[in-house]
Amino acid sequence: MSSPVLTEKVPSRLPRRAGSARGLTFVEVMVSMAITVIVMASVFALLARGFRTTEAEFERSDLQAQARHALDQISRDLLTAGSGLPPEFPAFTPPHVNPELDASGGGPEAIEIVGYFDSSAAGAEPWPIMSFDGEKARAKMVPPHIRPGGLVLLYDDQPTHGRWVFGLVSAIDEISIPHVGELRELTIKTAPGDTEGDTTLPAFIDHYNRPSPVSGFITPVTVVSYKTGPQESGSEGSPALWRQVNWGEPVQVAFVEDLQFRYFIGTTVAETESPPVIPPPRIQGVPPPLLNSSDMDEGLEFPTVPQPDPAERLLAGELVWGVGVSVTSRSDRANREGSTVRSDQPGEHEGFLRVTFSSRVAARNVMFRLSARENQDGFN
Repeated sequence: MSSPVLTEKVPSRLPRRAGSARGLTFVEVMVSMAITVIVMASVFALLARGFRTTEAEFERSDLQAQARHALDQISRDLLTAGSGLPPEFPAFTPPHVNPELDASGGGPEAIEIVGYFDSSAAGAEPWPIMSFDGEKARAKMVPPHIRPGGLVLLYDDQPTHGRWVFGLVSAIDEISIPHVGELRELTIKTAPGDTEGDTTLPAFIDHYNRPSPVSGFITPVTVVSYKTGPQESGSEGSPALWRQVNWGEPVQVAFVEDLQFRYFIGTTVAETESPPVIPPPRIQGVPPPLLNSSDMDEGLEFPTVPQPDPAERLLAGELVWGVGVSVTSRSDRANREGSTVRSDQPGEHEGFLRVTFSSRVAARNVMFRLSARENQDGFN
């Protein structure tokens, strides 16, 4: 007997219970979206803050590099100040002597340094000259570091109250004088505007010069000045530090907002300027004649190093023994993370990132030469 066949169709799915197909309500969707937005906003805020902090740190690192480079450059020149010169000679000339520096603010915001910065003749001593008439200087020999086109300083052996003059070596010739022998004759240009090689004596050269010495010494020199000013490109942003050699074209060194100098003289500190140098006016008229051969036959000779009168030379406590340097670099963009407003500016000014480095540099050449002079025979 066959089994009965079930013809009733069995449903493939069980019926859902009531309420199992219910979705999210509008309020629930809005709440979940709000929570998602809050979480994402917090994440992006943290990321943005991290990016700003990272960007600010990169810029701060660049500012540190700029300030440190400027400080190192200035310090190297300060360490060489006064090289090849007697200690009494003012290795740091007051900014008001140079109108270009004085116009940029002068005082503690600019500096001018005198010395011989050529490492090829490091330690070179001044060379004695037998006569100088304002144009021609005569010497028995001329060392190789004195060459045509170079800037030189001629001075007598009383630099404190004596005479000195900056000049450009135009030519070095050999001459012969009876009863004396072979000499070297240097043609020196000393007038404002005179040019030789790449150097031109500035219009204000007489502010540096005293009346020309009749005899004494000659030494190569370099005049280096620093000041702040607008960037080379002329774009708006932080100012730049400019370095000028022998009154030539300034060269941009670094981006620096502020530059300050303090001069240490004995136990005092000069906040505004270096020791004053008040040059007498240039003497007009007929220059002193060259020494003739009869004068030279009398055994006229000069010491190999300057020998100022002990009663008139300056003492260590009256000389600049050190210079304090403060360099501040500033960001180009305002209101970055960690920006500050300068204390001398009103509160409505924008803030900038700033980095400041300071150092005290000893004028070691000046002090070394003073010590060497103190140890010379007859000056103890």
